[in-house]
Amino acid sequence: MRLGFYGALTLLGLGGCAEYQITLNEQPIYTPPPLYSQYEVADEALRNCLRQTILDQRITQADQLSRLICRHAGIESLQGLETFVALEELDISHNALRDLSPLQNLPKLRLLRAHDNPELLCDSLPVSRETLEIMAPAHCTE
Repeated sequence: MRLGFYGALTLLGLGGCAEYQITLNEQPIYTPPPLYSQYEVADEALRNCLRQTILDQRITQADQLSRLICRHAGIESLQGLETFVALEELDISHNALRDLSPLQNLPKLRLLRAHDNPELLCDSLPVSRETLEIMAPAHCTE
């Protein structure tokens, strides 16, 4: 019975170290998968937001990112965001965006917060679909 307890304790301890390499006698026995970095976005502010989100959420593949919050980030372009096809929630409010057309290729998007983007071209909002809730800037809802 004691062996089972210590075995379980060891497994729990190792589970908490999922982001660290584990070695035994200086030989790696577990190396965590690298964080996802195979994306290219033109906008530096968007790149910084993605980088921090990927780090915080320990994202190792593009399809693991389902929620992205980039409020007040100074983002001017969303080019390249279409790589993250699993995005369901996106908050890009309070930025300097003009064009949201890259979001047309995000089929799982169900919540878009894009208010307080005063220069936004309203015709670039994603085509409304039954499952997509859009919080648009006031000048697009008038």
